[in-house]
Formats: sequence, structure tokens, C-alpha cells
Amino acid sequence: MDRRKFMQAATIGATAVSASTIGAAAQKSAIPIIDTHVHLYDPTRPQGIPWPGPEQPASIYRRFLPEDYRKIAEPFGVVGMIETECSGWIEDNYWVMDVSRNEPIVVGEVGDLLLGHPDYREHLARLRKNPLYVGIRVSNLWGRNVEELLKKPRVWDDLKALSDAGLTMDFGGGPREVRQLLQITDRIPGLRVVINHLPGARVPDDPTERATWQKNTQELAKRPHI
Repeated sequence: MDRRKFMQAATIGATAVSASTIGAAAQKSAIPIIDTHVHLYDPTRPQGIPWPGPEQPASIYRRFLPEDYRKIAEPFGVVGMIETECSGWIEDNYWVMDVSRNEPIVVGEVGDLLLGHPDYREHLARLRKNPLYVGIRVSNLWGRNVEELLKKPRVWDDLKALSDAGLTMDFGGGPREVRQLLQITDRIPGLRVVINHLPGARVPDDPTERATWQKNTQELAKRPHI
């Protein structure tokens, strides 16, 4: 089931969610809430973590696992969360599955696989066997350049493989990313896309640039898989 259908089903089934799942305080919520962008990490691991670093506030640079999230979120009616990658390390795709194995509040994972990497298909095939694994995040983080990646035929093959697997791609919503999303979904119209951090996208100062971004965003809104 993709995330859009999951959200619809959660809304329809609001009355069926048990008190043991939501908790007494959350029963006041009109619908069960699924938080679709949560980072999990543990800086006490022997190998450390790529993010966050010790320069971050103590409220962020600390252990944050499903049990820590659950204590904060359940009183507000949150019944499920989708973990979104905050690491470019391939092993952390599997680490998230490990720490989420017995945590019902974790209903999905958006991992990180580098498009065009020789091992991409192998890991995609392994990870998708776990129903928690719903897609990957593609971004300019971790020293990557999406513009350059999209020049490689192998990257397009990997995006098609993602689409064929029924998984989603999380992507940004700034002017550059929206233009790239039009390019990607022109060629792979069946690829499901989630635009993340859209409220934080940089609005161009130049009126022409801003108008182009708005026009492109409106065009994206017409595409049913976005």
C-alpha cells in the first residue's frame, strides 16, 4: 500500500483505532495522525552518526529512537510515523529496520540509496522485501549533485526500477528541484513522488524566477502520482 492510500485508510478507519494504540489523550483527536517525516538516530553508536553533530542543540543531538518519539507524539493523537533518512550510509537503511522491528508506531521507512551506484539494485531488492521500506529520499545532501546524476543513463534506469517496485521518491520542492521533478516525471510518469520540506523551500527573489517556479509547481500539482 502506498502512503497516500495508507493515509486515506487511516482517516476512514479512525473509529476503529483502539485505545491501546492511541492512548487516552489521543482519543480526543478527530482522526488518527500519521507523521510522514521523522528522523531516527543514536549518537552513542560506536561508529557515530553523520547527522546531527555535537554542534546541534542538546534537544537534537541526543538519542532519538521510536520509543523516544512515541512518548512525545502519542499524546497528540499520532498513531504512526514514517522514518525519513538522515544518513547517507547504506548500512543505516538496515539499522532503521532493526530499531523499528518491534515498534508498531513505525509504519514506514524512506531510506537512502545512491542512484547510479553499482550496488543500488542489490540493496533495493533486499530492502523492498521488508514492507516497512516504502521508498528512498533523493537530494543534494551528502555531497551529491542531482543535476549531474540525471545526466547518467544508469540513474534513469535506477529511477525506473524504483517506480517498477512500487516505491516512492522523496524530493525537495525548491525551484531547481521542481524543474528536475518535471523532467523526471515526464520520463517516468508512474513514479510516485513525495515533496518534502515544501514550506521551507527558498522563494526566489527575482520575479521572473519566482513566476517560473510557481508555474512549474502548479504543473506538478496536476500529476496524480505527486
